[in-house]
Amino acid sequence: MKEFDSCPSCEIEDGKLHTRDCNVSRFRLHGEQFLFCAGLVGCSLTKFTGYYPGSEEAIQHGWYVYQGDDKKWITCGEQQVGAMPDINRVIEELSWSSIFGRYL
Repeated sequence: MKEFDSCPSCEIEDGKLHTRDCNVSRFRLHGEQFLFCAGLVGCSLTKFTGYYPGSEEAIQHGWYVYQGDDKKWITCGEQQVGAMPDINRVIEELSWSSIFGRYL
């Protein structure tokens, strides 16, 4: 099941390119937010996949977290109440692929 039917920022549908003013879209070359693109060579929009960037990869790896009573993030399984994909772990442990426009 996808996280979103449309992008929570630019409201584009699944499979279509984000808009240039979207704060969810990533810079295809290195994965940073597209909004911060300075017109560098290789600058292009990514497609919306139904997931926030990094969420799909976290789900595929089984990486989840929830926020404890002390507001710290705790590693858990997907069945934990309040569990959400651990996007920080994706960014730390995986590499951005400019070819595929996602973390691998």
